[in-house]
Amino acid sequence: MGRYYNFFSISEKFTSSLSNEIKKRNLYDDRIFKNWKYIVDDFADKVSPYKITYYGIDKNNVKQKILYLSTEDRMFATEFLFYKKQLLEKLNLYFGEDKSKFIDLKIKVIS
Repeated sequence: MGRYYNFFSISEKFTSSLSNEIKKRNLYDDRIFKNWKYIVDDFADKVSPYKITYYGIDKNNVKQKILYLSTEDRMFATEFLFYKKQLLEKLNLYFGEDKSKFIDLKIKVIS
């Protein structure tokens, strides 16, 4: 007689392990999406966050992340290079650099 597998529990286990991996790497931090205007006050009307990716762990065991931003303003996308360092400092100041920090910001123009 054939074996029966409980596929619901397999998918549940996969979802659970994926959720644990996201929490472990601290990739999804909804505070950045909820408090964006507070964090970057003067830039909030020009750019918005849409994705966070995991880059690696540095020698001090600090998780490094990259934040992806979107904008509709093509001119600001070119000016963004001048503001990048300032935005990184604001983000890392808000979240603290003890467990994880943002090491880079990438910007995408959407139409």
